Amino acid sequence: MDPDARTGRVTDVALGRLQTTGFAGTTLEDIARAADLPDADLRACFGDMEGLLRHLVSPLVDPLDRLTASAAAGELRRPAPLREVIEGYFDTLVAHRAVAGLVLADPDAAATEPVRRVRTTVMKLRTQLAGGPDADLDRSIRAAAALAAVESAVLEFVESDQQVVRDVVIGAAMAILLSALGAGTGP
Repeated sequence: MDPDARTGRVTDVALGRLQTTGFAGTTLEDIARAADLPDADLRACFGDMEGLLRHLVSPLVDPLDRLTASAAAGELRRPAPLREVIEGYFDTLVAHRAVAGLVLADPDAAATEPVRRVRTTVMKLRTQLAGGPDADLDRSIRAAAALAAVESAVLEFVESDQQVVRDVVIGAAMAILLSALGAGTGP
């Protein structure tokens, strides 16, 4: 089997298994069986479950890193740059919905290095949205709420019209974040 096709097959099977049984309930052996591949092939490609998880979350890492860098460089007190960041976060999570669900919702996966790296990046993004590491509690909570709203919408409203979900949740996240500025709680 072509290595790229094998990797794609493993990715699809692994994400499906992880969504249904969770990180703690999934083994490389389960994935190998479901993908109809020898266990040794998976171990040769990924090493262990953490290596497979690193492979699975890698498409999410670079876009989130770029988004966080953009947020750090942007003037997030203005609506247009703020909207770009929120839209980018929504679009990134939708593009990688299965991986996002694993990263954001599976507590067992959270103990792994690849997932911790993604979660750390999301926390950096939250810090930028709050106004920096010295932001007051009000702005920090609003930033956390705005990101949580986006995450929940992406993970929960899968069957809904995605453009409507996008419009509503981005509007809500913007209102949450801009309300801190209107309330005079800036840094």
